[in-house]
Amino acid sequence: MFDRLEFGVTAKDARAMAVSTRKLIELSFLALLDSGINYRGQRVGCYASGNPFDILSIADPVWQSFVVEFKKMLTSIG
Repeated sequence: MFDRLEFGVTAKDARAMAVSTRKLIELSFLALLDSGINYRGQRVGCYASGNPFDILSIADPVWQSFVVEFKKMLTSIG
């Protein structure tokens, strides 16, 4: 379930947000947690790009490979 308070999103914006956007935010958050980067109180950004195929695959239950690859990318940076 999307925790809007964790990400600083208003209730109105959370209701209007597309499912794919919520999934992207959640997966980015999970990747930061898995990478071990201390993001609290830090200015940490997460960059992502995609195309319609990427967005559909994120919305699918088969998103595990995305998280694994994203985690590898984050750990190689930090």
